Amino acid sequence: MVLAPWWQQRLWAQRGRSAALLVGGFAIGSLPWWWYSFRTSFDTLHSHNAVVTSYGERLSVFFSHVLPQLFGFQQTLSGDGLGISTTGVSHTLGVVVICVVLVAAALSAILAGGPRRALGIAALVSPFASAASPVTWYFVDGRYAIYLLPLYALVLAIGLERLAYWRRLSISSAARRIAISSVAAIVLAGVMVWSSWQFSVWSRLHSGTSATVFSGFSASDGGEVPIANALERSGHTVGWAGYWVAYRLDYLGDGALSFSPPPNEPVRSVALLHTAMRSPDSVWLVTGRAVHGQGVPRDHSAAPGGIDWGELKHRFTSIGVTWRIDRVGSVPHIKVIDGTRVVRHFGGIWVIIPSRRVLPAEIGMTPSAP
Repeated sequence: MVLAPWWQQRLWAQRGRSAALLVGGFAIGSLPWWWYSFRTSFDTLHSHNAVVTSYGERLSVFFSHVLPQLFGFQQTLSGDGLGISTTGVSHTLGVVVICVVLVAAALSAILAGGPRRALGIAALVSPFASAASPVTWYFVDGRYAIYLLPLYALVLAIGLERLAYWRRLSISSAARRIAISSVAAIVLAGVMVWSSWQFSVWSRLHSGTSATVFSGFSASDGGEVPIANALERSGHTVGWAGYWVAYRLDYLGDGALSFSPPPNEPVRSVALLHTAMRSPDSVWLVTGRAVHGQGVPRDHSAAPGGIDWGELKHRFTSIGVTWRIDRVGSVPHIKVIDGTRVVRHFGGIWVIIPSRRVLPAEIGMTPSAP
């Protein structure tokens, strides 16, 4: 899309103005990226993820998950098939048909020239450009490529328009307006119904209660705000936690908390990682139920780094570290059974305070370790 304006048959002066607008728009739109990159010595250009995949493996996700989800025969998140199986001949045939139609529409857009050419080129390049990033492994279920749908919808519309042009199909302006208005109304109604259903499903999965569109907003994590406040009051504001616990508490703490996953988990904030590394008061957060009649977590309670509390105790002991334990509250754990029944139980947030600062690398939590 960046290079497409240069391929249009325009005067050099027009190309110069277009290029200036393009560069200016890019500079303004990318300011947040430049700001963060300069502050972190261009850490944005390096992957901190533990999983290493090949280009072919990342590209295969586009065909096995992205296209089926974009075109409605595979459900996001769960990966369940919608109407057809997610494996076998029917799935493969569906992907092949979509690819053929999309490529044909993209080529017709390129041949049409003008702005349509840029859309066609972008559609053809998008899967290969996405797979070029080494962090695309995290998009293994395909849901983060949903942003491609508007691009593909435009390219398919251009393809239909070109097909009508080549077949010399003539439609009156009145009929065209009626057809376009009808399609727009149907699409809008469908999107509203789908969004309402998704709202109800997500509210049930995350809060354990059903909600309607007009029921008002309720933060699914609202019950954990007291835990964030309790951590702040206790002075345990920096340390290590599991991926979901760390970033959730950082957000709910409104900047007062600085918890990070260890380097062997996906790291989304390098600044929080460095804060936890440097602080001499870094603690470790464990989530789970208590041993019956005792004020300590069960050994299988979740600990940072993808291990449980029993394993974390063993690793602390192996390097001569002792600890004490504080409990600051309870967090809801939600399980979905058969996609319909929601089971909620509460487990504690346990603050593990080691006798000295323990860096993740000391107990085997490096980017290449489990």
